[in-house]
Amino acid sequence: MKQSFINFKNWLKDFFLNNETKKTLSEVDRLNIRLKELFKLNEGFVVALNGEWGVGKTHFWNKFIEENFTTEEERKNIAYISLFGKDKLTDIESDIIMQVSRTAKIKGYLDNSIGSIGYAGFKVSNVLSLISKVDFKNIVICFDDFERKSSKIDSKDILGLISQFKEQKNCKVIMIYNQIEIGDKKILSDYKDKVIDYELHYKPTVEESYKTVSKKLKVFNDYPLEYLKSKGINNIRVIKRLINALNDFEFIAIKLENNKDIEEEIVSSIMKLAVVNAKYNDFDLHNTIEYVREKRFGDKKSNFVENKEIENMLFLLGVDNDYFFTNDLLENVNYYIKNSIINKKNLVEIVNQKLEQKEQRVMARKISTIYSKYNYDLKYSSENFVKDMFTLLQEAGENVVDTINSVESFMYYIEEMQKIDNDSKYKEFAIGKIKLYIDLMYATNIRELQAFGKLQKIKDFDSSLEDYINEKDNAKNQSQIKSKEDIINLFNQPIINRSWGNEPDLLASINKTTYKKYIEESPVFFSEAMSFVRWTQGFAGNSGFEEAVDRIIEAFKELSNNPEYNSKVEKALNYMIIKKEKEKED
Repeated sequence: MKQSFINFKNWLKDFFLNNETKKTLSEVDRLNIRLKELFKLNEGFVVALNGEWGVGKTHFWNKFIEENFTTEEERKNIAYISLFGKDKLTDIESDIIMQVSRTAKIKGYLDNSIGSIGYAGFKVSNVLSLISKVDFKNIVICFDDFERKSSKIDSKDILGLISQFKEQKNCKVIMIYNQIEIGDKKILSDYKDKVIDYELHYKPTVEESYKTVSKKLKVFNDYPLEYLKSKGINNIRVIKRLINALNDFEFIAIKLENNKDIEEEIVSSIMKLAVVNAKYNDFDLHNTIEYVREKRFGDKKSNFVENKEIENMLFLLGVDNDYFFTNDLLENVNYYIKNSIINKKNLVEIVNQKLEQKEQRVMARKISTIYSKYNYDLKYSSENFVKDMFTLLQEAGENVVDTINSVESFMYYIEEMQKIDNDSKYKEFAIGKIKLYIDLMYATNIRELQAFGKLQKIKDFDSSLEDYINEKDNAKNQSQIKSKEDIINLFNQPIINRSWGNEPDLLASINKTTYKKYIEESPVFFSEAMSFVRWTQGFAGNSGFEEAVDRIIEAFKELSNNPEYNSKVEKALNYMIIKKEKEKED
């Protein structure tokens, strides 16, 4: 009685443990267990293993063989046939015979029955008929790529052959296919009940698919799984492409150590573009960006049509709004994606720039913190503020003004320091750094320097800076105006852009003699100058171009004194509708 109770207790424990284990099993684990159960059956059967392309159905089957058919003799009982590329049913039958003839039993039987002439002299169907049902015992045949079969072979014939191996030869048959992609869906549906005994759906989780190939990843191991899960990607082929791409960028990993934010930005760009390109052969980064632009600015009531494929691409790219712009990093990775070649030099430059920008942000926070401490910490002395702030400004290097991201703030800090310690070294230091900032802005973004009265504030800070700016302007004017084509460009840019920066000053810096020379020698310049002056007459108030226009008109008038030019130039002057002359007449 006591032993019976113990047995019952153990059974109860196993029962609950097994149920608890089943709760933690994945779908693939359950599939594996179910397939093992089926292979314990004594009779032949047909199992359909259905799943989407690229999720690892064939890999799952190969791993199942590896784990459950451990001896060489057992594996000789297994035949694998890919229907892809097979044009005739006899090709399939021949392949199966050649594979199963590896088993000692069948090989011996065929050698005794056919002899040394081999199988070539016999019809395949006759050879199959020679092998008894008993001899086919324990033979396993896998038919893969059913949906990729040749149109020259009727699906009914393949299903008939599969049924023959099951019914007449007692074989265990596995059919691997993607039902969505099968062309003869009706035939499969009609014969399903007659041929297929069990249908298993292979749908691995993202984690399971990733685990299958993750050992091949050499770098950036913290990122892929999270991204793949967020996008629901379990296609092993796509995951392999992502892993290959990350491995190709292994050389940059060492530069990104201890810079997780930059590493994440770069790895994210690689993963997104690699996955999109793997899933969509016609992916084009710039077309996708243009699509987003049209979606944002286009007339949605008429022409814009949503493209589901591009919307799917945007989902994979993480674009969930109407803004998507390219940058140097995306362009670098996109070049690799399309050409399988990395522009390493360019990528290193991009990374170095990002590292420098990060250092600047850190330094800017330190400077801001010191200034806040100066304002709100009652125990923090003014002398310590000057000492600490000057140390930080010096440590920030040549581009200290750009680091602070505000020349006004930089000048303010200097002025505050001078109020406390009237030492000329602070202003001398500041002037040198501001000149470097002016150089940078003139080379990269002069309009930012000209915005919001910034230039005037710099000039007011010290007269030497005003002289320096004037020298820069003169040098820039000379470099910008080297030919009549440069002047024509200055005529046209304000018209095209409907706004202007320093074009009035540049055009005013050109003397009347130069205008006269180009008008006389170039019909194109004659026409462009005339059109430009006409355009300026459309402003109700001053445009800033008045000085340049006066010189152009004077040049035309002097040319009209030449009898050979008079009639043409007078027509041009009348066309330009000279406001000043009309005002005088009125």
